[in-house]
Amino acid sequence: MAFDHDPIDRYLLAWTDPELIPGLEGRTVLHAGPPVEWERMCAPQRNAVTGACILEGWATGPAEAADLVARGGVRLAPAHSLDAAGVFLHINATALSWLGCRREDVVGKRRIIEFFTPEGQEQFR
Repeated sequence: MAFDHDPIDRYLLAWTDPELIPGLEGRTVLHAGPPVEWERMCAPQRNAVTGACILEGWATGPAEAADLVARGGVRLAPAHSLDAAGVFLHINATALSWLGCRREDVVGKRRIIEFFTPEGQEQFR
């Protein structure tokens, strides 16, 4: 199976070079899924955000990072809202059936936003 590393390379470079993703500025942490407030995030997502804050040097530990985010010191944004999500690298059979597509027509070729309604596309831009 051929694997296109460009989306992964773009993501990893964006981690250290915000110029690759317009709108990624300041203390911004991108997350999976739709927009969600810190208070409503599930534990794994909160852990990822606090880990990113520590990795970026914005906090020295989980409690400090959680406090920083809770006070609004970090902007939380869906990755696809800044067009950082790129194309699908993997997709399961259930999602393919929901989309009515074949794996070879999606993986490495299509972005999640292409499957949104026009209203949904505007919301996530």
